[in-house]
Amino acid sequence: MKKNQTLLKIVLLAISIYHIALGIFAFISENAAVYLAESFFGMTLIATPQLSYFAKLLGIYAFIFGVIMLYVMRDPDKYKEIIKVTIILYALRVINRIVFAGLVQKAFQVSDFSMILEIFLLIFFGGALWALMPRKR
Repeated sequence: MKKNQTLLKIVLLAISIYHIALGIFAFISENAAVYLAESFFGMTLIATPQLSYFAKLLGIYAFIFGVIMLYVMRDPDKYKEIIKVTIILYALRVINRIVFAGLVQKAFQVSDFSMILEIFLLIFFGGALWALMPRKR
């Protein structure tokens, strides 16, 4: 059981670092947001004042989500309900990406490969959380 908890903490740490970094970069620079969208998600974005505002807004949410995951990592048994909600979030993100795949590809010129890769990563992290989540209190 201790091995699962160590693996769970590693997964939570990876989720945390990713979201904190993404949040910081999206908040501090619209150029960084454009670069990250292209590098990580294969999205082509055009830097506009509207994009800058929404990138900063989403950056705040990403940053706070990363902080929450860091907090959960400290005691996954105590915060298993937050892990469950996070699994639901990942599942909804997968569904959203599949249902709106055509829209995402049209709006942001995302390749099939990038779409599949992101779906795979969402399934991987959500699945890892589900598989490693504490079962008993």
